[in-house]
Amino acid sequence: MSRKYTPATFQPTVRPDWGGVLSYIPNDEKATILECIIKYPSLDCNSRFWLETIKPDLDLQYETFKQQCEAKSRGVRNRWDKTSITPVKDENNKSNTDVIVSEGIGIREEKEEEEGKKETEYAFEGKIIKLNQKDFNNWQLAYPDLNLRAECLQRDKWLQGQPLEEQKKWFITTSAYFIKQNEKRKRQNAELNEKYETEEECWF
Repeated sequence: MSRKYTPATFQPTVRPDWGGVLSYIPNDEKATILECIIKYPSLDCNSRFWLETIKPDLDLQYETFKQQCEAKSRGVRNRWDKTSITPVKDENNKSNTDVIVSEGIGIREEKEEEEGKKETEYAFEGKIIKLNQKDFNNWQLAYPDLNLRAECLQRDKWLQGQPLEEQKKWFITTSAYFIKQNEKRKRQNAELNEKYETEEECWF
C-alpha cells in the first residue's frame, strides 16, 4: 500500500511597511503587484517597487522555505526508506517542492526534482553573490545606471569579509545597496552630461 505525502505550499509574508508605498502607486500597477505576490514565484512584473523592494524580500523568504522543505524531505527519506510514497500535488500551485518516491530499498527522485537540480548555471557567480539569469536581468532593468557585473564583483568581495549572518542576507542587502548606488551614478552621469554640454557651448 502506498503512502501519500502532500508537499507544503509557499505562503509569502506581507510586510506592513509595504502599504505606505503602495498607497501612492496607481491602482492598475497595485493590482499587478498584488497578483505577483499571490502567484509568486510563477509571475513577475516590471514595477520598480516590485523589483526593488517586494521581490527581493520574497526571494529570501522562498529560499528559506525551500531549505525547510529539503530538510523535511530528508526526514521523509529516513522514515519511509522501505515504503512507497506517492506524491499528491496542488496543480494550482507552481511552487510545490518535489516529493521523493521510495521503491523498495532504493530511492529515486521525481523527474521534476532532477530537472530542477540541473538549473545550476548562474549569470553571475561570486563566492557569496549568485544570480540566475532571471534575477540578473531584473537587476539590470532596476539599476540601469550601474555596470551591474562590476558592481556585483565589488559587492561580492566586500561581503566575503562580513559576518555569516550578513552574507546570508546578501540578496536583500545588495538590492538595497544597489538602489543607492544607482541613484548616485544617475546624479554623476547627469552632472557629467551637463558639464559636457556647457563645454560644447563654450566652443561655439
